[in-house]
Amino acid sequence: MIKVVFVDDEYFAREGMKKTIDWKSLNCEFLKAFDNPNDALEECKILKPDLVITDINMPSMNGLQMAENISESLPYCKFIIITGYDEFEYAKQAIKLKAMDFLLKPLNHDELISSIKNSVKTINKLKFEISIAKERILLDSMRGKISNKDSMISILSSQNINMKNIIIVSIENDNYGSILENGLEEEIYTHNKFIRESCYKAFNMECFVVECHQDKLALIIDISTNFALLNNKLEYIQKKLLNNHNIHITMGVSNINTLRNIKESYDESKLALKEKLYLGKGNIIYFKDIHNINSIDNNGYEILIKKQEEIILLIKAKDKVKLEKRLKDLYFNIFKTYKIEEHIINQITLNLIFRIKTMLKSYNLNTDFLIEKEAQMFKEDSKLNTIDEVFYSMHSICIDSIRLLKETYIESEDTSISKAIDYIKDNYNKDLSLSNIAKHAYLSESYLSRKIKQTLGVGFSEYVNSLRIEKSIELLRDPNLRVSEIALMVGYSDYRYFSNIFKKYTGYSPKEFTKNKL
Repeated sequence: MIKVVFVDDEYFAREGMKKTIDWKSLNCEFLKAFDNPNDALEECKILKPDLVITDINMPSMNGLQMAENISESLPYCKFIIITGYDEFEYAKQAIKLKAMDFLLKPLNHDELISSIKNSVKTINKLKFEISIAKERILLDSMRGKISNKDSMISILSSQNINMKNIIIVSIENDNYGSILENGLEEEIYTHNKFIRESCYKAFNMECFVVECHQDKLALIIDISTNFALLNNKLEYIQKKLLNNHNIHITMGVSNINTLRNIKESYDESKLALKEKLYLGKGNIIYFKDIHNINSIDNNGYEILIKKQEEIILLIKAKDKVKLEKRLKDLYFNIFKTYKIEEHIINQITLNLIFRIKTMLKSYNLNTDFLIEKEAQMFKEDSKLNTIDEVFYSMHSICIDSIRLLKETYIESEDTSISKAIDYIKDNYNKDLSLSNIAKHAYLSESYLSRKIKQTLGVGFSEYVNSLRIEKSIELLRDPNLRVSEIALMVGYSDYRYFSNIFKKYTGYSPKEFTKNKL
């Protein structure tokens, strides 16, 4: 919104300006009408209007003198000059002040509206250009591209960036991966716009927001007076973005530094944000609270390789229960608890996928299903970025591998059982019964039930439920789907029953799982 003040010593002119113009429709906020230029001059230093509409002929100081004085402290402020005197000298002074327009009394309403609209357009364009210039200089400073700190401070000061003590908050859009996955790249710019607006609103515009990458922005705050309220305001930003736009963000917060140390602040905020790998999405992570990330020696690396071998053997043995325990031990008890370096986690995970691929190929099995999973985990623009996410993706790969091995075993032993399993997989989202499946496979119910238990290691109902829950986890990634819709899509007519089954298998309700695990 463009902030406007009006200065005129005539009462009816002031009342008319306030009440006869729909300022909101012009994208303007009418701040105040002044009856004398001296008061206007002093209060403009506080109000910082973008546009001043002023009469020329007033006692004590004319409107042009006032405008010239305002320009000294507010160099980007624009003016519309009004006078009852059609004199060329006034016009020359107004041009010198770079006035947006020069209007004669009595004012023509349409001409005034047109003049305000043109002023708004010009001011918005100027604000955008100034904002871009400030962002570029701030980003260069944050990245250390201006090596001489005295020169950096001078350049920042020339752009009216004069903060003393600062905190930088690195903000990451947690929706980024799903946006790219669904081919909705244009939403990234809309999300960044909403993030900016929420930051400016929370800090009353007394901050700067810089776009560092498509999915990351930096919020730079002058922390001299409002440090105690910082966390409340950051939580407010998160809540507003989530409730109003379904945007999930994680924040990394630096220590307090001077503007001279803006690069150090930015580096701290990025390091805090990296803790998302261990703490999960949606957190506000302070640099002062993070602990050292652990490297690993050769002996430790050999232990990790051994655990990897155990996982491969458990897949071959088709033992889902022990497999899940080994995976949790690796990702949560070791990687997460001890904060193992990210590149080591990636290396072990990639090697594990390679070993699974090699093992399945040795049985002449198709491994195409691994390609998409691997891309999702490690493709730079959409990779999974928390240990929880990597664990659930690896868990899915291992379970799919076991199922593939079991189904292959079934095929070689009993084609009818294989046919029944295929039918369940193709129709898991329908109203399935053991009786109907037995008829489809030309088997008795008791024999089918016993063989399913023997070959899959679980009963009929548990197998169907596990298929449905795995599919529902994929669907929960879509923020546009409600829980009740997902329940129907995976075969549950009662979403409350679905929620109970979901919690039984995952330990979370669907909403809790979406918040904490996706």
